[in-house]
Amino acid sequence: KGALTRIGADILFWKVRMKPGMAFIAAVYQGKPILALSGNPSAAAVSLFMLGRPLIRRMSGMKDYQTKELKVKMADAFPKNSPSRRMIPGTLEILDGEAWIVFAKKQGNGMLNPMRDCEILGEIEAGSPPLRKGSIIKAYRFFDR
Repeated sequence: KGALTRIGADILFWKVRMKPGMAFIAAVYQGKPILALSGNPSAAAVSLFMLGRPLIRRMSGMKDYQTKELKVKMADAFPKNSPSRRMIPGTLEILDGEAWIVFAKKQGNGMLNPMRDCEILGEIEAGSPPLRKGSIIKAYRFFDR
């Protein structure tokens, strides 16, 4: 943030209420957008997907640039309170006509491995209590059509 301020960039926003990916800066310098991502690999991937991808798609002329949301059931419980919005990588499974998310194992902001085989991000909303297996949450596919 300091470097962007020193060169005279206009900081649009700094930090978002999303884990991982909280350390995110959006700025404009000489008419060009700048997106500064977290140094943690998973956090950088999540914030680029959730915040940067729609911007890049819109700038490339796509009319339908927003990431599509779907509803999924959780294959595992999420045992923590969630004061911030949490994005959890996983895989999408269709069982008996219903969409389920299977969360990646061993997750952390500094770990890129949980993202390796994932195709979907599940969203645990800010202010959520612990959630049971089978709870319905929003999710976003990495490659939508």
